[in-house]
Amino acid sequence: MIHASLTMKNESLTPPTDMCPCECGYFDKISYWNLEENQLKQYNELNQTLAQIKRILKIETKNISSYRRKKRSADDKRPSARFTGYFGAFVMTLMFGGILLLDLPVILRQIQTLSRYIRRTCFKK
Repeated sequence: MIHASLTMKNESLTPPTDMCPCECGYFDKISYWNLEENQLKQYNELNQTLAQIKRILKIETKNISSYRRKKRSADDKRPSARFTGYFGAFVMTLMFGGILLLDLPVILRQIQTLSRYIRRTCFKK
């Protein structure tokens, strides 16, 4: 007697008991995979195989050309690019130089005070 339909019990599918009377081996496979130890064995084997594939396919990212190109700036021969670079350097020099010039009197005053202190403490007569 062959039952080809699945029956519903409590919203779950259950295979029929008289599933495969033939010698096709399908029923043996189902009973093999129903055992939890076989599922865990297959899971562990697949994890090992996956780890091995990952090791084989792993690429050292510092050796690929895209990483090297990312760390090096490209040379640009256009006059507009050169002008922009020179202008940016000029503006930065002007800003830092201006800050230094504004602080120059304070720096000189601190140097004079320090030299007086050193003369008084180290060279007492």
